[in-house]
Amino acid sequence: MRTFSIRLDEELFQKLESVRGEKPRADYIREVLLLNFKEPDANLIEPQTNLNKEIDSLKAELTHKEQIIKIMDDRVKDLQNHNGFLISEYSRLTRLNEQLLLPPAPIEPIKKWWQLWK
Repeated sequence: MRTFSIRLDEELFQKLESVRGEKPRADYIREVLLLNFKEPDANLIEPQTNLNKEIDSLKAELTHKEQIIKIMDDRVKDLQNHNGFLISEYSRLTRLNEQLLLPPAPIEPIKKWWQLWK
């Protein structure tokens, strides 16, 4: 192994000393460096893959929901058309019903030819 030295602020040095516990300083700093340089590279691929899978599933879900919204919008338009048709039919039937329920017009008796001037 190779060795190197670094300079740290007193505050950072004290923080390292308090966190390392009973481990030797060199071993603790080596572990910290290994965690930051070796494992993230290996773990970067897996989280990216997981993120890509999650993004794909979210895109599929979004597409599905957009299709559902389109279907629901079409259904709402269809129901509005039916509603307009039913309103016009109701109005037409109401007018027809009113005409049928009107009292009959009084029938004038047919006058004979000799009663025309009366």
